[in-house]
Amino acid sequence: MPTATATATVVGQAAIEVAPPQPVLDDATITARVSAKLAASAELNPFDLEVGTAEGVVSLSGRVETERQSAEAERIARETSGVRAVRNLLEVVAS
Repeated sequence: MPTATATATVVGQAAIEVAPPQPVLDDATITARVSAKLAASAELNPFDLEVGTAEGVVSLSGRVETERQSAEAERIARETSGVRAVRNLLEVVAS
């Protein structure tokens, strides 16, 4: 995983701190993190969900029982570090 260090740039007499960029996460790591968070949710059945990631874009597929569950799965994915976008392909199927 690439890492970076903070640097200071001197302009005139003032030093400007530059924060290091966030580490770039590979797709497998993002998929694992999203899957773990979905599994930890009390509102979702992780056995009914599939997660895939390509270039930081997470795709959610499978079945949920309500629109609320679909929105919750999307929120969890979107708030996961490294995720650039989410494609919510979940099908809402009432049980």
